[in-house]
Amino acid sequence: MGLQRPRPATVSLCGGGGSAGRTPGGAGGLAAVTTPGFTDRYLRHRDNVTETSVITAASPDVDRRDAQFFVRPGLADPDCVSLAAVNVPGTYLRHRDFRVRLDPYLDNSLFRADATFCPEDTVDGFRLRSINLPDRYLRHYQAAGYVAAPGGTRASDAQASFDADVTWRAGPPLGI
Repeated sequence: MGLQRPRPATVSLCGGGGSAGRTPGGAGGLAAVTTPGFTDRYLRHRDNVTETSVITAASPDVDRRDAQFFVRPGLADPDCVSLAAVNVPGTYLRHRDFRVRLDPYLDNSLFRADATFCPEDTVDGFRLRSINLPDRYLRHYQAAGYVAAPGGTRASDAQASFDADVTWRAGPPLGI
């Protein structure tokens, strides 16, 4: 499978009515987290790992660019999604050692699976389930991005606020 280069015509994780269905959309930030008190934070990459940061229209360009991803058909399953960095061509969010990071595309089945997440609707938005660790979801925990399982053995699996921490909403375009 060759490198899938991001294109301006992308798919959005949230269609009309909050659905996680894949519909045409722009290259806005992935999501604002829905944890109470943190609804102004966006998932972004910094130094090749993910974190959540407060991002506004007044934030530096680099911060706004780091918080925007092209939503592509999943590298391991086209019914799911892969997230390509808008500002670092040829890179995707993928999990490795339970951390979600930004890595250059590798043409192998492990990378494709690590970089594929399946959206699931929730009342408040959507969750992104790992395709190859199906009990794990993209979660922000202490402002860092992980794949986590509710009640698992890692600190990032903590049950407290788990549902809120794995719930995402598509964010508005960040003006770059």
